[in-house]
Amino acid sequence: MNEKNIEMLKARLGSLGFVEHTEAMLRCAICFLPQQFQLAFLLNSGKDSCHFTVHFVKGEKDLYDCLYYQAVLRKAVAVPDEMKELDMRMEAIDWKQLAACKDGGNINEAIGKEALQAALLLEELSSFPQGNLLQYKYWAGTALEAIIDSAGLLKNQYEISQRFYFVEDQPPISADEAMRFLQSRWAEKQAQAKQKLLPKKTESSNSSTTKLLLKRKRRQTERGNH
Repeated sequence: MNEKNIEMLKARLGSLGFVEHTEAMLRCAICFLPQQFQLAFLLNSGKDSCHFTVHFVKGEKDLYDCLYYQAVLRKAVAVPDEMKELDMRMEAIDWKQLAACKDGGNINEAIGKEALQAALLLEELSSFPQGNLLQYKYWAGTALEAIIDSAGLLKNQYEISQRFYFVEDQPPISADEAMRFLQSRWAEKQAQAKQKLLPKKTESSNSSTTKLLLKRKRRQTERGNH
């Protein structure tokens, strides 16, 4: 394992704002000598979260470097009042652990009991039209995401993403900067969605005005004929 390469990659991650456990994460990934690998990080912004995936590839002389990172801003999910109690029960379950067991991980008695609770909870959740909303809230970004009903629609409703490349001789865009950029893009997306509704309202208003004018004209014509 090339120690200078490890230090360089640590510095790269540090320039993005990721410093905690990065050396251990890099060593664990590189020890298997993959052609490429990814490291995941998370930052919170109020009730929102931003998920980062940094991509590494093996280059010349078997040295690794960062190509880019993907940032996904996930907005806080607005849970309907009638689902608040289910929301608290969903939060109490370790879904990542259950997902790991689902894919062949170690299972013990405690996990088995939690799986039973999860099954009962999901059965209740299926009776709600927006039950998949809580699934998205707790399963997005995990191995369970693939089984969320209408996951694509929910991701479009609550997420926005951007890929940021490392450019030679230029300082990288930090994680904080990327998160602010995505928050700005989200605000722009919402503004554009509202703007799309305006022409319809204007068109409807113009149509009503035209009908009113035609009605008045018909009345005037009828009066003139009499």
